[in-house]
Amino acid sequence: MEDLKNPSPELWRLLLSTKFLHWQYEQEIRLVLPLSETELIDGGHYYSFDAVLVLKEVILGVDSEFDVAGIGAETSGFYGAGNVSVIKARVADKYFSVVPDESTVQTVK
Repeated sequence: MEDLKNPSPELWRLLLSTKFLHWQYEQEIRLVLPLSETELIDGGHYYSFDAVLVLKEVILGVDSEFDVAGIGAETSGFYGAGNVSVIKARVADKYFSVVPDESTVQTVK
């Protein structure tokens, strides 16, 4: 049995990469980095976009106070940010799900 107070690297990888099957459509990619490769800003650790980590899409939540055009303008200057899709999510009409609101899609070049 694994010592949960001192988990092995294998258990950490498993925990960090486990995702509920229902959410697999998101095609999320998780990147785990040593803290030494991040930048500390306002108490949080961040890794900047670069040639390896390129921003492709931003999905704003249903109740997000941000607007598509504003986020599009903010993302246009990111390293390697070409053709970033910015979409606002909405609640589906006929079933219990969150889907893209196609009328809000904006692609920033």
